[in-house]
Amino acid sequence: MASIFPTIFSPQDLLYLHQHPDVLKAKASPSGPFFIELTDSIRSALSPLGVHLSHVTKIPMRWMTGDTPAHMDTGSTSFTKTFLVYLNDSTGEFIIGDKSYPITANTAFVFDEGLSHKTVGTGPRLLLGPMSESADPVGITLQSLNYFPTQYDAQNLTNIIFQNTAFYISNVNGYVAWSVDPTHTISTGYNSTPYTLNEDLPTDGYNPGDGFGQYCLYPVFLVYYGSEAHALNDVSQLANSSTSYTVNTIGGFSSWRIASNSTGSSSQSDVYAAGTTLTTGGTYFLYPNITCFLEGSTILCKVDEKDTYLPIQDMKVGTLVKTLSSGYKAVVLLGNSSLKNPTDTERSQSRLYQCSPSAYPELTDDLYITGGHSILVQRFTDKQRETTREVMGNIYITEGKARLMACIDERAVPWCSEGTYTIWHFALEHTDEHMNYGVWANGLLVETCSIYSMKNRSNMTFM
Repeated sequence: MASIFPTIFSPQDLLYLHQHPDVLKAKASPSGPFFIELTDSIRSALSPLGVHLSHVTKIPMRWMTGDTPAHMDTGSTSFTKTFLVYLNDSTGEFIIGDKSYPITANTAFVFDEGLSHKTVGTGPRLLLGPMSESADPVGITLQSLNYFPTQYDAQNLTNIIFQNTAFYISNVNGYVAWSVDPTHTISTGYNSTPYTLNEDLPTDGYNPGDGFGQYCLYPVFLVYYGSEAHALNDVSQLANSSTSYTVNTIGGFSSWRIASNSTGSSSQSDVYAAGTTLTTGGTYFLYPNITCFLEGSTILCKVDEKDTYLPIQDMKVGTLVKTLSSGYKAVVLLGNSSLKNPTDTERSQSRLYQCSPSAYPELTDDLYITGGHSILVQRFTDKQRETTREVMGNIYITEGKARLMACIDERAVPWCSEGTYTIWHFALEHTDEHMNYGVWANGLLVETCSIYSMKNRSNMTFM
């Protein structure tokens, strides 16, 4: 049951409450309950409500800036009733049980402990309380993991969207990466980087054995990694964003792909340059777009009127390269970058693969290319076609041949030589900057990069 008391305070009391320095300070940076000195006039006004103030010199107040979810108040000591006074008008409703009330300045509410209440559609509002009959602060109960829509909400305990007693990250509203805000978190053992789906958080409070931790979480929109394998396994995060879906240049990389464990709706078959804004909603795990040859690979070129294989690092702008069906075309862009190659055998795009003459008889020597680099083939197997459509979104053709990415071609083997390697790529002259060619590398027919992709998606330093 709730009781409502209009016009509790005198104009002088209201002026004191609104202009108190601590009230103004809290308004500028709201972060939970604060206390101000209790005057005799305010004590007299509140006493008829049933608040026991004879022993109290300060009284709790709070600025609220968003809706509070349905909850039952709890406090540090037992109590029987909640007391609060709204000190300014606000849009929206204050709902106690199944009854709704307008939020009107200078109106007090008193209701039984254990009665569920919430606000809907509210704006900023100043409260005296909520408090118990002993003038102790009461309010919403935080559980082990408390999920909020923004960091601001996590700081102010407003608009909570989900709570859980388990200490691992859940998929909440499509978000699978969450950061910890320290304002109301009780734990010192957590990471500063985002936690991802099913990842455990420390269960202890401030010190081992002093009780369970309590976390206030807010969603992360973009998480950047150095490779696809890192993105899929949440290893070595480079950076993250919880305020914008716009892709940035991170660690020298300005062109990114979306890993398959992402929950956002932007296409995973596209490449996104810095400055591109992804579709809002969900979490995106991003890794650099890398499609290249290992330094030392040779490309069939025209040198002194003869077909000659040149090491890719010896090519220059203007070098004529033999294409599958378009004659000789001049190099217009040539660039390189570095790649950290892993020692595992995971078939990811952003690692090196070994193409050997035993698997590709046309090769004159082993060829090492990244997993996102396509070999040109006449036809796919059913499995290759299905996987290509899943990864690239479609089947793409270059000079009449289908593009088969090395990471999909079973004949290409993950190269397990761990280290940082220099990789190269080039683009040839074309009237359409989005088109590429078929060329020969160590004897194997592979794709070149288009001028557009080389300029905007290669993550390379140009020669």
